[in-house]
Amino acid sequence: MFQHPRRLSFIILLVTAFVTSRTTFLFIDDPEGPNLSIVSVLAAVLFGVSMSAFWCKTSFGPRALFMLAVVLQVVTAVVLYFLFR
Repeated sequence: MFQHPRRLSFIILLVTAFVTSRTTFLFIDDPEGPNLSIVSVLAAVLFGVSMSAFWCKTSFGPRALFMLAVVLQVVTAVVLYFLFR
C-alpha cells in the first residue's frame, strides 16, 4: 500500500511526541505515575513544536526538516523535564 511520505512523517512525529512525553513523565519521580491527560497535553505541545519546524520554508530537504523536527521534540522534552523536576 502506497503512503504519502508527508503523511507518514506526520504519523512518525505524532508517535515520537507521545513516546517522548511519556518518557519525560516516567523519569519524574511521581508516586501516582504519569496521568494520561497530562501526557497527551505534553505530546500535543511537542507535536506543535515539531510541526512548526517541519512546516518552515527553508532550503533544507524534507529528510533534514524531519530530523530537525525530531531533534526539537527531544530537546524540548529534556528542557521541560529539567523545568518540571
